[in-house]
Amino acid sequence: MFNIGGCRENSVSVIETIDVINLILEKKLNYCLSGSSRKGDHIVYYSDMRKFKHAFPSWKMMYSLEDIFREMIDAEKKRMS
Repeated sequence: MFNIGGCRENSVSVIETIDVINLILEKKLNYCLSGSSRKGDHIVYYSDMRKFKHAFPSWKMMYSLEDIFREMIDAEKKRMS
């Protein structure tokens, strides 16, 4: 069993997420930042996928983060129409 989530290639911060959504929607999301972290938050965390990649050397990610965000936004637009 492998935990394959969280390697650098498919991880994004909340601020990076907002930037990508702004880019896709061509709008500026309205948000504000708090000066403090939530209790229990990780500053940064990436899973080590070396074992998985060794076990499955031909496996490759099929979607970029932008692809994933676009798919989610398109699905939400369809749901709302």
